[in-house]
Amino acid sequence: MPQDNDILIPKTVPISSLLSDVEPIEWLIADVLDRGTLAAIVAPPSRFKSFVAIDMACSIATGTDWLGHPTHQGPVVYLCGEGGRGVLDRVRAWFHHKNLDHTEVPLMITQGSFAAQESETMGAYISAVTRSLNGGPQIIQSPSLIIIDTYSRYAAGLDENSASETATMIKQLERLQKYFGATVLVVHHVAKATGDARGSSAFVGALDWQYTIMRKGDEGKQSKALDLQDLRCTISLTKSKDHAGIDPLSICGVSITGAHDGEAMIPYSSLVFEINDGLDDDIYHALSPQAQLVLNAYLLCIADNPRVTLSILEEASNKTSLSQILRQINVWLTHRLSVREIAFERPSTQGLAALGALISPFEYLNLPEAQFRNKQAIETLIVDSEL
Repeated sequence: MPQDNDILIPKTVPISSLLSDVEPIEWLIADVLDRGTLAAIVAPPSRFKSFVAIDMACSIATGTDWLGHPTHQGPVVYLCGEGGRGVLDRVRAWFHHKNLDHTEVPLMITQGSFAAQESETMGAYISAVTRSLNGGPQIIQSPSLIIIDTYSRYAAGLDENSASETATMIKQLERLQKYFGATVLVVHHVAKATGDARGSSAFVGALDWQYTIMRKGDEGKQSKALDLQDLRCTISLTKSKDHAGIDPLSICGVSITGAHDGEAMIPYSSLVFEINDGLDDDIYHALSPQAQLVLNAYLLCIADNPRVTLSILEEASNKTSLSQILRQINVWLTHRLSVREIAFERPSTQGLAALGALISPFEYLNLPEAQFRNKQAIETLIVDSEL
């Protein structure tokens, strides 16, 4: 573990010495993040930035593949500036989904924010983390990854549009990076006008890696998600200083529910993300629990009576105000038809009428999209959707 010095002055050595013993790249996530760099996930609100960051954190802390990319196991520190309870739900859901034990995992959470751009404050934080690492029986090395979520929460009072003030923040992030020899990953928002990282261009200029996340339906720099319940999105590399990087990753959220440890057995509901190749036969994989419930109820109803009304569907699914959920299902079915290269006439209507028209080609070809789950699964979905 390094000692708590302030700023490390870089050495100046002959090029012959540097070239005589070039060290291999230490990947934290193969082709995605290497150790000792500064990285960022930059995206508009509601694009699952924190979910992706937590997925990276848990994957590295456990040595589990991240979306198909091997990881190098190491301690991780996650600075959670907002939504402390939500982070616990998300981490719990991740370990539940992976069927892994969390008790001996070297993952540490910093709850609460501070002005990280201030040298004295950052020095105090480094000392506090060092003491925590030394006091943890499962920690035997410095952190491999430090995640700051979000940039604005740890830059209190900083003018993001000022190049000089941004440079001050970058200096402290690099101090954190060099002190621990870790990769520092910043979760940051975008500017509405440009779609680029919010604030001074000095921020992006300092990055070794930058990733963005867009949801299905996002078009252009200022667009919104086609439907906030659609859990499909794409992670794209938008900057890499030294490496070719990866092609865009299509991912999809999976809803996970359960209960926390302890006598109270507090319930939680969260998402985890997996690779989505667009060809998964399970129509339910990319739908929210509410949409799964409504689609299942609809398929059950038409098996008994093709003339399903909105009131019948509301009663069967135990849901009201179905317009938004039906819209999500319709958008997904349209996507599925295109993926399967099935010729169909796009319905001009919305809602239940469009749903009937879209499901017809799947019924005709006896495809999984037109096959409902059993009634017990329906009852489970009703219970889960009420958590």
